[in-house]
Amino acid sequence: MRNNLYICNAKPQTKTTLTSHISGSNFGTHYIPIGSFLLSDITDDQDKGKYYLMDGQQRFNAISLGFNTVENARAMLWLDLNPPQVKNSTRSFWIKTTTIPHPWGFKNDDECTRLNTSEKREALDRFGLMGNIYNNEFSLKRTWPIEAGAPIPLYCLLKAGTENCETFLEESLDNFRKSDFACKDLKISDQEKDYIRAIYPAFQRIKEYQVNCNHLSKAVIEKETMTETNEQTTLEVLFTRLNTGGTAISKDDLNYSAIKAYWPSIKETNDCLAQHYMNPSKLAMLAFRLALTKDEDKGLKSELSIKEIRNVAKDEWGSKSIEELYNNKNLEQVLPKVDEWLGVNDKSDMKTPSLLRTLIARNSPDIYLLLMYFAYKDLQTGIDLKSDEIKALAFCLHWFSNDKKGCVQEVFSRCKNGINVANIQTALSRLMHDCKLLHIYTLEDVKQFIKIEASEKWQLGQSLPTPAHEFFNRVF
Repeated sequence: MRNNLYICNAKPQTKTTLTSHISGSNFGTHYIPIGSFLLSDITDDQDKGKYYLMDGQQRFNAISLGFNTVENARAMLWLDLNPPQVKNSTRSFWIKTTTIPHPWGFKNDDECTRLNTSEKREALDRFGLMGNIYNNEFSLKRTWPIEAGAPIPLYCLLKAGTENCETFLEESLDNFRKSDFACKDLKISDQEKDYIRAIYPAFQRIKEYQVNCNHLSKAVIEKETMTETNEQTTLEVLFTRLNTGGTAISKDDLNYSAIKAYWPSIKETNDCLAQHYMNPSKLAMLAFRLALTKDEDKGLKSELSIKEIRNVAKDEWGSKSIEELYNNKNLEQVLPKVDEWLGVNDKSDMKTPSLLRTLIARNSPDIYLLLMYFAYKDLQTGIDLKSDEIKALAFCLHWFSNDKKGCVQEVFSRCKNGINVANIQTALSRLMHDCKLLHIYTLEDVKQFIKIEASEKWQLGQSLPTPAHEFFNRVF
């Protein structure tokens, strides 16, 4: 997760070690390159002596989680003191993660494969917790990486003194025993204590480690923002090079880096909201598109490029629209409204998992943007749709669209004359006619599809009626 973060009263470093030399008696020698941080001045002249973290968010988040400095963090890092012997693994240490969506952790492989449904339920039994693995949210204090042999929170070791090996061992275990984790009473064997002793030199080196910080001044940002050119500015080229080397990031993340330079006023609000819904870069892109969509447009605003973001920053109407969306708390009302329509807040057994909402935002952003547009219009003038009708429309488009963008554009176009059931039904009929949307069958139709007559020579292909063949082939 790439968040905007403050580094308060930070002094940009100009000289530092770029690799950490880690050695342990049983682990050989390792060189761990961390990279650097890119800091920029806050361009609104507030909070002098503080900087925005423009690049390096992922490694900053990982470091913060490792030291347990993030309040109400949605992830926790652990070290397995009794690590598995995994064939062909590239890992020297097994640092494992638990997250709110995956409080039981991940499998012991380099790909961090997810546990299957039965394994998740078995994990809940071992945790002594009751609930639904899809609908309930479990405290990370009550869970641990279930496939770890002897898990201990990483911060317990990082905060231990490193004066000598035995002090490091005793303080690490003492930090664990004094914590409020449910697994703190698990017995640590002599073999696992020896493991802590063996990795002691690595944690000694961590205490000495420094990360380089590069500084992007306010003067440079302001000059680049005002540059009149159709080509990429030097600053945009910088972000492109920073964010396309090494681990590839999404177009949203790349654009969000530009927003942090050109539009610093919205970052804090955006990131606070994003914690509960989706990746901050995804939310920023959706919010920009929503704010810049006009009722008279043929369709919802398309995704923005870095150049378009720069142009919006200099456009009076665009700037005002985005400021109103963020600063007037409109976005804070739009997102809960969408959750309400999708059934995320439903208290019944038909509650929609919040993960499904996030998947729609990530994999079907045009559909989620349409819901945001409906919610925005509902705040302004009201719309003539019930929650169940909007929920049905969202899942219909998400699950059965052959062309999601085309489907959303058709619905948007038809709703110019009013956001109501009649106009949406007209749009859906057109989309089915044009094969952009799979035909939707009634419950009785589907029952007939799977009703198979008894036969000694039963074969699936000969037993299903023709409409059923079409239905199953297109869905599966």
